[in-house]
Amino acid sequence: MAIEDVNTGQNPAITRAPPELRSASKYLNAVGGKYDPGSGFSKQAVLGIAVTKEMDFIELAALSEMLVCELIECSNPVARLALLGKLSATLERLHAVLLAPVPAHRLEQLSATSLPIEEPFCIGSDALMLTNYCQHLVRVLLTGILPPVDQQGLTGLTFDLLHHLGEVLRTPSFTRTAEGYRDRGGGIVEPGI
Repeated sequence: MAIEDVNTGQNPAITRAPPELRSASKYLNAVGGKYDPGSGFSKQAVLGIAVTKEMDFIELAALSEMLVCELIECSNPVARLALLGKLSATLERLHAVLLAPVPAHRLEQLSATSLPIEEPFCIGSDALMLTNYCQHLVRVLLTGILPPVDQQGLTGLTFDLLHHLGEVLRTPSFTRTAEGYRDRGGGIVEPGI
């Protein structure tokens, strides 16, 4: 029987990651903000990245992408549950962060001189809606009651939706004007902290 950490209830052998890999921010800065499955991160390292209140929506989306990339390749039931649990917690935090104002540094990063008049149609271009879809899929996968073929299908769907969500969140959505930042609808956007 594995020894559990009394503070987290998790097996430290699974969740312990080298200090240089514990920060999604450091990793994301190194790779330009998008997860690269060939980066050499292991399941253990990805599970060891802490979900903190300081993480913004770009970092949380990238961590979700990391987790689902590992999940889609995972055949070990225990590691799969650990990845799903971590993904569920990450999506809960992402949902909360999406309800908050956009941080000032992200407004700058996600601004362009002009935006397309019309967004191309896609299933779920609203980040909150996509996050909710993913949360529901992860909850179903966590139950473990589906046959393996259905689990594989829902894991693939979660993978696709999370990667689409990451692209939606990294796409410029604001323009800078003399009055400040404006969103796609023309409303003034006040930066968060």
